[in-house]
Amino acid sequence: MQGKLKLRKQTVKQERKRIPLKLILLLLFVCTASVFSGIGLFRLIRADFLKIKNIYIDGNEHVEETEINRLLNVSGQSIVSADMDILSKRLSGSPWVKKVYMRKELPNSLSIRVVEKEPVAAALESESIYLVDENGIKLQRLGKKPNALPVINIAGSNKKAYLEAIKLSTAISRNPKVRGMVDEINGTKPEDISILINGILVYMGFGEFDRKLNSYLSLKDEIIKRNIPVDYIDLRFSHRLIVKPLKGEM
Repeated sequence: MQGKLKLRKQTVKQERKRIPLKLILLLLFVCTASVFSGIGLFRLIRADFLKIKNIYIDGNEHVEETEINRLLNVSGQSIVSADMDILSKRLSGSPWVKKVYMRKELPNSLSIRVVEKEPVAAALESESIYLVDENGIKLQRLGKKPNALPVINIAGSNKKAYLEAIKLSTAISRNPKVRGMVDEINGTKPEDISILINGILVYMGFGEFDRKLNSYLSLKDEIIKRNIPVDYIDLRFSHRLIVKPLKGEM
């Protein structure tokens, strides 16, 4: 009886010894398969037919395609390994680019739609003039003053006055009744910011620009109706509107 038990224990031990061998063989198989799969994937990624050859661009008005291609820098890169987030960040290197939508088109093409920023004004700085967006970011240097945008000229480079002028430019750009009519935005500090509109000097000060522009439109109609020659209009105060006639006209 004891002999049988001893023999059975030896048999169980032998079976237990066989299990690790099976596992080792299985692991070897998995590792070998993984290595070959990795080599296959690596070769596939580097395949010529998957290298980016076509870039279809849409929505760009100010950023030229050559500049977009330069920023992307995907020459020789596989469409499989191209990282859309990284490529989008590269395109954001252009001050004109607001948003980017990208799509891979197998086997070797990228489709890109660019949403550009809208300039709200031109800023005069050290005798140079730049298009600027609603955040005051310079978009492009210009050779001359634009026709349809106000030119910001803040003497003394007062940053607070410049930011208020940008807010005023943004309010002007979204108001179709005054958009394209303002020639200049001037000032040395936020309190004395003014615009030149239809040849009339209008003091705007800081803040509440939507309300002030609508007040100007109401006054303009009344001024035209009464045919009053105006020296300036002052809209800086919340409870009163000042219209200063030209001397000798009252």
